[in-house]
Order: sequence, then structure tokens, then C-alpha cells
Amino acid sequence: MQRLYPSRRQWALCMLCALLLAALPATPSTATTPLDPCTLLCYVDGVTGADSNDGSSPATAKRTIQAALNQVAIGGEVLVAPATYHEDVRLEKASITLRSSTGPTATIISGIPGGSDATVRLDANATTLDGFTITSQPAPDANLYGIKTLAATSGQSINNMLVVGNHTGLALYPSQGLSVANNRIILNWRGIYLAPASIDSLQGHTDYTFTHNEIAHNRTIGFLIDHAVQD
Repeated sequence: MQRLYPSRRQWALCMLCALLLAALPATPSTATTPLDPCTLLCYVDGVTGADSNDGSSPATAKRTIQAALNQVAIGGEVLVAPATYHEDVRLEKASITLRSSTGPTATIISGIPGGSDATVRLDANATTLDGFTITSQPAPDANLYGIKTLAATSGQSINNMLVVGNHTGLALYPSQGLSVANNRIILNWRGIYLAPASIDSLQGHTDYTFTHNEIAHNRTIGFLIDHAVQD
């Protein structure tokens, strides 16, 4: 007669197999957990990066500076690897630092033809720009300014820059606590333009500090302080 149920020996073998399988280590999951996007420190690499990356490490760097600036939180820093970045850049969040990792020689921001009025614009309070070459691509519709500060802002710093080959290197609009230090502003059409303002709007907004800057070989004028107009 054919046996319909397993024998005791077969039951014992099944139980042994089950115990052995339970003792085996679990197979690790091949799924990867996505990293959190950068907030306090964002990395940029114009050679190996991608804007779809989270920007939280050099290995997962963003490709464009603006993508990292859009991602970083107020009070954060964007650290930029050597490359030439063909883009216009806006610092629109307070207390942001935009810094190159190696200095201006190999880290270049080149304004795009047909872009906005400035290659780099500091539009928020307490923003810092440190260690880049700022230039413009030769074109009839090139940017008017290399670096521009927004009026009625405060605490901005422009340090360790090479500003070269622009129509106007720096355009500084009335602000408070502006520091410009250790920059080379050379071979522009005009070096620095201190923009006009009314007498009233200049009150309390004149504490500019210029320290150890080279302003030389600009085509028309090195430093233009435009007149203030009485209201």
C-alpha cells in the first residue's frame, strides 16, 4: 500500500533542513538608501559631478554652482572643485559662503552670453565669495558686471578673487559692512564702480573696507566713485 503521509524519518529530515536554513545569515539587500541632500556643506565638481547628485560629498558632487546654491541651507557653505563653470551665479540666501577648494587659478566662473547683468550677484546679507576667477566670454551681449552687490544689503565679503576680462569688474551698490580684500581686479574695461545713491540712502551704509587689493591695467578707470545725488 502506498504511504500517504511522510514517515517519522522524513519528518525529522524536514525539521533538520528547516533549522539549518533558519541558521543561515540573511542575504544582504542590494537596494541602496538614498543620501540626504546637502544642507550645511554642498560640494560642486564641474568635471565629475551631476546636478542629480545629492552634493553631500566630493564623490556625489553637484555639477553646477547654482544647483548647490539652490540646495544649501541658510548659513551653509558651497565648496567648489577646480573647473571652468560657464554659468551666472546668484547668492540669494543669507549667510552663504561660496568658496573654491584651491583658489582662483584653476576655479573659473565665466559668465554666459545673453545672461543677466552680472556673472556673480550677491543678493542677500552676510554672503561671502572667496577664491575664484570671474570673467566673461567675449560677446556683444556679455554681462555688464563681473561681480555685483545688491543695494540695501549688509555684511558681504569679496575675498581672494581674480576679476579679469569684464566690462566692469565690481559693481558695488550702497550696502553696509562690505569688505573687499586680497583681490586682483585687472584688465577689465573698468575696475570698480561704486554706484550712485542719494545722500539719505548712503547714511549708515558707508562702512566699506578695501584691504590689499590690486586694481591695475583696467582700460578706462580703476576705481570710479559715482556722485551721490541730493534728494
